[in-house]
Amino acid sequence: MADLNGDGVVDANEWEVFYKMLYRDFRTCDNSGDHMIQLKEALGCFGRQDWMRKMTNEALTGKFDASNNDALKEIMKWTDRDGNGAINLAEYVFIRKSASAWRSCVTGQMMN
Repeated sequence: MADLNGDGVVDANEWEVFYKMLYRDFRTCDNSGDHMIQLKEALGCFGRQDWMRKMTNEALTGKFDASNNDALKEIMKWTDRDGNGAINLAEYVFIRKSASAWRSCVTGQMMN
């Protein structure tokens, strides 16, 4: 995903793009610094991130509410591929790619 030109190496420019697009947000949510996002961290952080706001009821209502916490719990449950109760960077990237695909589908009116 970070190797934009497909040469098998992530150069400084590609890392900067990846960092700004994904890794910075991941690190922001990782309050414990263990390179994992626990459910408690996700509940306190994801709702403040633009990608999540565009996926949930907040996109329609303008406010983050309890139903969004339920959505986060489901997202965590289904993307925690190793079942350790936390999201690692690869799982976080999967969440973000899924959110992007969902947004493209909805804005493209493919869900009607």
